[in-house]
Amino acid sequence: MEVKSEGKRYFKMQYPDESRPIVSIRGRSRPVTVLSESALVVLTKGVSKSRMGAMVSGVITYPNGNQDEVHGYIIFIKGKSIIVKLLKNIPIARINEQQRWVLQHYPNFDMRMK
Repeated sequence: MEVKSEGKRYFKMQYPDESRPIVSIRGRSRPVTVLSESALVVLTKGVSKSRMGAMVSGVITYPNGNQDEVHGYIIFIKGKSIIVKLLKNIPIARINEQQRWVLQHYPNFDMRMK
């Protein structure tokens, strides 16, 4: 009998517009609209569909000043947003820290994806 796995589910969180993390890639800083352990949604000024699959490396700076290096590749482009699938997950401890930060500074903000 074959058992099928649905795969691991990741918590995705949003930030208030004025306190989004910033990712710096090749000297350009862009806001991160959605954060999870395995991926980022980055707001851009427009990216050509030909960049699908392109490797991306940079540094994400969180609203509390902490930083992580990120490396991944573009898996989705829509309008002015790209999704970057990370090669190495953001540590769950960092995700938890960010959840606490948002709750402390924006107690009425719902950071969950709808």
